[in-house]
Amino acid sequence: MSVRYSDPTASNGSNVIDAGGAGADNTSIWLVVWGGQSIHGIFPKGSKAGLIHEDMGEVTVETTAGIAGTRMRAYQDRWQWKCGIALKDWRYVVRIGSIDVSLAIAGSVDVIEFMIKAMHRVPNLRLGRPVFYMNRSIFQALDLLRRTDVLTGGQLSYEVVDGKLQYSFRGIPIRLCDALTETETLV
Repeated sequence: MSVRYSDPTASNGSNVIDAGGAGADNTSIWLVVWGGQSIHGIFPKGSKAGLIHEDMGEVTVETTAGIAGTRMRAYQDRWQWKCGIALKDWRYVVRIGSIDVSLAIAGSVDVIEFMIKAMHRVPNLRLGRPVFYMNRSIFQALDLLRRTDVLTGGQLSYEVVDGKLQYSFRGIPIRLCDALTETETLV
């Protein structure tokens, strides 16, 4: 998806938010509204949906490390997954790119502001199931910002600020995604 949402001047550039990072440790937050009319998973027609597992049992294999020609018994499995993504309407995916991770953890990047902006770029959050995706470092920065809001809010608690103590932001679930690296190129 990074290739499709990499240029703020492109036709879908309104859904690419530049967080202003300039260093070498940049990452993204994604807001994806999953649904049949927005973006959804696909698999080839006539094939089985989901993960296919074939247990090959215990077999004799020749080792390649150590003493050449040595044999040993090993369990062998075959896994297959034919999957893809169909992007039906680009307006239901928003990328917040160029987030400087070290600045975000230090509290210099208002992650909450960017997430609010992302929510307002989507035409209708109720068209599907919205989800935020971010890595652990950005989730930590978000959690520290929310803690600051609770500490300075007088009688506010986490339940009042965030609802229930869950990984969510304004009712939209947050999924931690370790595949979102901290070495992305700038948008």
